[in-house]
Amino acid sequence: MRAWLLTWTTYGTWLPGDKRGSVTRVRESRDPRQMHNAPGTLYDSRMPGLEAAAQHSMRGQPIFLTRAQAERITAQFIESAACRGWRL
Repeated sequence: MRAWLLTWTTYGTWLPGDKRGSVTRVRESRDPRQMHNAPGTLYDSRMPGLEAAAQHSMRGQPIFLTRAQAERITAQFIESAACRGWRL
């Protein structure tokens, strides 16, 4: 049996450096940025400076879904899964 975990966030609601943890490219020294997303590794912990930099570079306000938008997206997930024969 194959299983998939699909997750996503809307723009600006979970930035790199967030206290909930994050997976992103970080500069550990003078070396090029390192990607911290290897399977089986821990998330990066809170990095206030990185989060502040991410907030500063945003080109708009965070996007939060309304209840109606969330319901439409849920309906689309259900429709797409049924079309493909997937079980949610």
